[in-house]
Amino acid sequence: MAVGVGGSNAGVGFSLAINTIDANTTATLSDVDLDHAGNVDVFGKNRADILAITASGALAAGSGSLQLAAAGAISINTIKGGVEAEISGGADVLASGNVSVEATDLSSIEAYGGGVAIAASIGGKKSSPTSGGSSVSGGIGASIAINTIGEETTLSFDAGD
Repeated sequence: MAVGVGGSNAGVGFSLAINTIDANTTATLSDVDLDHAGNVDVFGKNRADILAITASGALAAGSGSLQLAAAGAISINTIKGGVEAEISGGADVLASGNVSVEATDLSSIEAYGGGVAIAASIGGKKSSPTSGGSSVSGGIGASIAINTIGEETTLSFDAGD
């Protein structure tokens, strides 16, 4: 939050959030001789979550002829990595029930941002009773969010020889 009060003022506010998660999940059944009474489940699940909140504010107010305010918020969020589930490496699996292999990626990003800017010329003095005087006030607020989920989900079942 930036504040300018008095004559001519400029207020600038800025916030920045950078979040990165690199998460890899692997579920593997490999190089085993398995005889199981029932179901065999190989389940890989990845849930990487980012919640980003960025906000900024700026205020410029005074009796001067120029009041400017600008506020901005930027959020850059990245989730990379992946999830893998596999039966491999010559695994010999015998089950009286089902054999299942599942890979699930439930990663998510929520980003909220805002920029508020207020500029006001108040109570400016006139140079004479007949002149109007002039003042300029301007404000701008903005927010940007860049979100990337670049994960790879792999599922493999190698039946062997």
